[in-house]
Amino acid sequence: ELKTDQGSLDTSAPGTHILLGNAPEEIRIGGVIHQELSRTYGVSVPSRTHASPATVGNTILLGRSDTLPRIESELAKRGLSERFSALPPEGYIVVVEPNLAILAGKDGRGTYYAARTFLQLTAHGARRDRSPDAPCCTIIDWPDKPVRGYMIFTSGWPQDPLTEDMLK
Repeated sequence: ELKTDQGSLDTSAPGTHILLGNAPEEIRIGGVIHQELSRTYGVSVPSRTHASPATVGNTILLGRSDTLPRIESELAKRGLSERFSALPPEGYIVVVEPNLAILAGKDGRGTYYAARTFLQLTAHGARRDRSPDAPCCTIIDWPDKPVRGYMIFTSGWPQDPLTEDMLK
């Protein structure tokens, strides 16, 4: 389910940071977001755990409601608590607003898929004006099948070179 809105979250704005839950996979996933934004756009978005002192700037909340309590309260403010509770394993909600992004996973894999969706949104914004802005929207998603897969054609077509970046 996708709901779009006006505006975007500027990931390159001063003070933009990722606020993480304390689970090891959330810290790793926060590192993935930091690395992708840094490597692709030259934007440094530091991460911190919810126990760290507060900072000013755009905030990207990343985690599960049991590891980052602010996620639960932010989803409740938007009337999404029941939708989040009803999600199956690997489900997630992404909410992007001008100063806040909520990347809420039902479990570790759901959190990872929320982060990847957010990075796809920033790539979409970067195509528009070369700035890694995520457009404002609400996305609620989950897998329909228990297995995810992909197929790689190694036909040697020149427009589809088989590279490490393409595989990522």
